[in-house]
Amino acid sequence: VAFARGLPLTTTASHPRARDIRLLVGAGFLGGFTTFSAFTVELAEYRIDGDPTTGLLYAAAMIAAGLAAALGGLALGRAWIARRGPAPETAA
Repeated sequence: VAFARGLPLTTTASHPRARDIRLLVGAGFLGGFTTFSAFTVELAEYRIDGDPTTGLLYAAAMIAAGLAAALGGLALGRAWIARRGPAPETAA
């Protein structure tokens, strides 16, 4: 993952949207790999330790918490837009 995060730093340096591309690839796309890897390892450890029930409960809780956080973010974003209005259009 570290190699893949370093690659966009050099390959997009001259691109006008370099910062946006680095954020999307580095934090957005590749950041998900590290989070998913940690989640998978923790689930595997529950199985290896002979506690699959706790592993299943952990998986269900993490999925429910992630869904709740996403829905909360959507609700907050909609409330903010309703209060402030949509962002003005910018010329590309």
